[in-house]
Amino acid sequence: MALRERLLEEVRLLEERGDKDAAKDLKSSIASGLAGVNTEEAEEFRKKHFADDPNLFASSYITSCVFHDAVVCRYGYEK
Repeated sequence: MALRERLLEEVRLLEERGDKDAAKDLKSSIASGLAGVNTEEAEEFRKKHFADDPNLFASSYITSCVFHDAVVCRYGYEK
């Protein structure tokens, strides 16, 4: 989470410089990077930094890209 904290500091600096779009994109990337992280620390991070934005909060659980690479194994159907 330390890296994410440093990236959020970068977001703050971008906002101070007036680059709202870049700040929003970076914050969105930070939220997306939490998808699949289900630790207590991650939950606290979400609540602390994304609670005021329901879309970011939700995106911290969901990936925006879906790839279907899979191996299908069938057990019990062989003859």
